[in-house]
Amino acid sequence: MKKTMKKTVETAQKQGNILGINVISTSMSSVLTRVKKYLTHNVHFYIVTPNPELILMAQNNPDLKRALNSSEFPVPDGVGLNFASKFIDKEPLNIIPGRKLFIELIKRSN
Repeated sequence: MKKTMKKTVETAQKQGNILGINVISTSMSSVLTRVKKYLTHNVHFYIVTPNPELILMAQNNPDLKRALNSSEFPVPDGVGLNFASKFIDKEPLNIIPGRKLFIELIKRSN
């Protein structure tokens, strides 16, 4: 049976949407803390790191769009998303490169 946790918006996290794709603006440490919390409670989740190319591909691929928007951790990856957020919301996003997030998750996987 899949356990679920209510998604909570942290004060250090901004929710955004770029061309219909949800993203969060948060720090690396906040993501890692939330991942640890989910793992501690045996909650199933997944992380996506949408970049401009993925967001554009999702415009013509409903399955990709659904997959990106179903993630508990849609962490924006790519400076282009920061520019888009500034244009749309007048606020920058905190970009976390997917490869750096992956390395930090691997370091903590023990």
